[in-house]
Amino acid sequence: MTRSTGRRTLLKTSVTVGVAALALSACGGGSTDAQPSEASSTQAATTETSAAPQAQGTKSEAEYTAALNGLTYHGEPLELGTREQLEENWSGEMLAANQEGVVYEPSKCGDLFKANMGRLDALTADASKAVFAQGYIENLSMTAQIWPGGASKVDLDENRELVKNCPSMTMADEENNIGISLASFPVDVPGVDTHGEIMTMVTSAGTAMLYTAYATHGDDVILVGSGIRSTDTTELEAMVKQVVENLQ
Repeated sequence: MTRSTGRRTLLKTSVTVGVAALALSACGGGSTDAQPSEASSTQAATTETSAAPQAQGTKSEAEYTAALNGLTYHGEPLELGTREQLEENWSGEMLAANQEGVVYEPSKCGDLFKANMGRLDALTADASKAVFAQGYIENLSMTAQIWPGGASKVDLDENRELVKNCPSMTMADEENNIGISLASFPVDVPGVDTHGEIMTMVTSAGTAMLYTAYATHGDDVILVGSGIRSTDTTELEAMVKQVVENLQ
């Protein structure tokens, strides 16, 4: 593994786990000047809902697309993106964590980390029914996504376990090293299982902060994320709430 390939692999891996759909692998080519995370590792506020796994969503593509209309961050709107953009953002990123030569410390955290990667890979393997919105607001890359029928592919308890048991870890190969810290933030949506996660990555290029709010709504998965700087998590929570309301 060459230096450039190794760096791309590690950065793509860490970016993917945080808010993969943002396709922030561009961070690998230059410096990042985000401020270090000030978030404390608090348990996310969650409410559980049971849903029988299904391969398809229960609404039409038009209904899912409409559910993303009107989303804003501090009053600035997100715009609907194309499925081609979404597929390009995810393509080729997900399995980097399992590449030979990448070492995790503590090793138990690597196991949890790769398990989460595998679930994200399964969720995003088919974007044929997914819809998303995006925006670049206040120097933040924002995204909101709905993955119809994807609830059976995720395990938010597993995400919470990773944050609880691995608030800090490293991933490295023989030439590169990334320090990762994880913390939770509350995403409180009645009747919906949710998880909010902040991943702060420290590399030789600088520090990047990635935020993801997850929710399972019936058979569907909602992802709202931002990077690479400090983000108002109440705005992410509000977007999840709005998407859930729009899907009712």
